Amino acid sequence: MKTFIRLAAVAAITLTAATAFAQTGNGSDVTGPVGGSLGGGAFVPLPVASGGGVGGSGAPAALPPAVVTAIGGAATSVGAALSSGSINSPLTGAPLGAAATSSVAGLATSGSPTAVATVGAALTSAGLPAAQANAAVQAMAGLLSGGTVNPVSIVSASVAFNALVAAMSPAQLANPPAEFLAMHAALQPLAAALSNR
Repeated sequence: MKTFIRLAAVAAITLTAATAFAQTGNGSDVTGPVGGSLGGGAFVPLPVASGGGVGGSGAPAALPPAVVTAIGGAATSVGAALSSGSINSPLTGAPLGAAATSSVAGLATSGSPTAVATVGAALTSAGLPAAQANAAVQAMAGLLSGGTVNPVSIVSASVAFNALVAAMSPAQLANPPAEFLAMHAALQPLAAALSNR
């Protein structure tokens, strides 16, 4: 009987001390590497890893020159598309509305309180979860300002956006507001450039 109790205790300790498989970097949680999709497949998490790197951000301390160049090119392309109003939905390829594109352009390039409030209000008035929507907006504020993009900021904005996607209902993901789509279209190439390290 004592042997059985000892074996049961060892098994219980082993099972409770092990890291959950879904949290070991296989991409199943929204802050980890890409590996699945959210919302029935419509939105794949942006390809950034949390933890490690600069300040626990997932960005390495020193990026290879090719990645720095890719991030700069992506930032230039995204900034031009937002500024000209020619950014397209990452889901449908259709142009996004001028008002939404302009609002997200202001958010990403200036991060002004007005831009933050405008985009935040658009997301929350569409019923998106307020805490996650506001965190995603704050993380994206000023992302493209100053002519350079900080890789840590890309990671922060992408992780916050992934958390917003994870908190949305299937109905919200099926019909998201244009500002949400513009944020996704802006973050996608930046996160992709960073993930090619």
